[in-house]
Amino acid sequence: MVGEAAVFAVGDETRKVLERALEPLQLRLREVQQPEGDSLKGLRVLVVDLSSDTERGLEVIQRFRSTSPDAIVLACGGDGVGPAIAALEEGADVHIAAGARPAHVTAQLRALLRRSRPQEADQIKVGSLELDVTRREATAANQQLRLTPGEFKVLAHLAANPGRVVSHPDLYYAMQGVALPDEVSREPVKVLISRLRNKLQEVGLVSPAIRTVRGFGYVLDRRAQRAPAPAGERRAAEG
Repeated sequence: MVGEAAVFAVGDETRKVLERALEPLQLRLREVQQPEGDSLKGLRVLVVDLSSDTERGLEVIQRFRSTSPDAIVLACGGDGVGPAIAALEEGADVHIAAGARPAHVTAQLRALLRRSRPQEADQIKVGSLELDVTRREATAANQQLRLTPGEFKVLAHLAANPGRVVSHPDLYYAMQGVALPDEVSREPVKVLISRLRNKLQEVGLVSPAIRTVRGFGYVLDRRAQRAPAPAGERRAAEG
């Protein structure tokens, strides 16, 4: 996941928690002084602190939700349960309790982002790579790929997000339907990606079509193309 998360009126301690929570999700944190107009465009996540001005915070949540129905809104702070309930009624997805651990916030955000993810298309094409999601069939360089169910799911998820970095936990969830932290999901995903790369190379796609982004995950290179023919084949064709 790559995108931006904005914070409005968030205190220093909450900011530290958010920075640690957002890092595994590859969400860049920026502060919004005046949350109006273009300042909130394109956001994946908005965090609003209700501590200093609850009424203003609720107004920001309501306005943002009305213009960005697919984004995720987190509320935090406020005195007692009243502000938390009001924030949820105005459109917040979750209220972060005081003292929440970064890992807990990360897990909540990952679940919300997964739920808001658009459905993958039935037909996916990236360069000479084509996938039929309904039939579970894949071809690369006009040749059939023989993939296991897990390999197909991971390749389809990468192909549905070409040029975007996909994290180890997201790829593991695509493969197994189970949410695991990065340190647990990293190795099985690495093994599966290695098998996928070998199969793509066997049919002539330039390596690496699946590029490693160290410390984050993998990205499917949009520029994947047919590998050049061996020298012997080129001479025969030219002759």
